[in-house]
Amino acid sequence: MARALLAILVLHAAVEGSVGLVLLAHPAAVVPGVAPDALPYLLYYGAAAVTFALAVAWLWPVRRQAAALGLALGLFATFHSLLALAGVRVALVGGGWHIAANHGLFAAAFWFFWRRRVPLP
Repeated sequence: MARALLAILVLHAAVEGSVGLVLLAHPAAVVPGVAPDALPYLLYYGAAAVTFALAVAWLWPVRRQAAALGLALGLFATFHSLLALAGVRVALVGGGWHIAANHGLFAAAFWFFWRRRVPLP
């Protein structure tokens, strides 16, 4: 179980970090033809994504402390749950379902590990 949690954390950091950096550097690469009034929101999400990716590194020194692990997993689960809900709303008005699906899978995984408080090695 600990290896599965570690894999989810690494995948989360890689996906959120890379998407966040691309959104900060060149948002039109992710959302071609982005309207100028939507640009700030892509930049905000990019900053949030990089922050949550780096939170994995902040967790690492205290990963064996149950309270710290529970807090981090709860934050990751909440972040991805809310983004999954936002992704559903976007999909319902013509956007793609991939955002809702990706964040929904991460949310389910983080809630699973949050509930079990699987200790990291």
